[in-house]
Amino acid sequence: MNLTFDFNPGFKHINYIATIVPLSNEASSLFRQGRYDEAEKKQLQVLALKERDFGRDDTKVAITLNDLGEAQLKLNKLDKAEENLRRAVTIWEGHDRLGVDAAIARESLAQVFEAQSK
Repeated sequence: MNLTFDFNPGFKHINYIATIVPLSNEASSLFRQGRYDEAEKKQLQVLALKERDFGRDDTKVAITLNDLGEAQLKLNKLDKAEENLRRAVTIWEGHDRLGVDAAIARESLAQVFEAQSK
């Protein structure tokens, strides 16, 4: 049997620890400081890296979508926040058997709806 790989399977995990986690931590710090524009930009970078390394439907992506949606809510970018939070909920519903993480994303989505007066 001859197996070949087009990529190094360890790369995504090394990249996650070396690049993605620090960027994500920086985005979280910016959010806590009320620097929502900068946090959103960092979260968009993190999202692109996670989607590339883990695929669009990975739970790591859902975490970032939730964080991104929360920053966008603070920035009153309600349509974008709704889109990202809905996507996070969809991903969580497919992976989270207890529904805890999906519930967190739904709570953030409810805040968007409240801001939109829906």
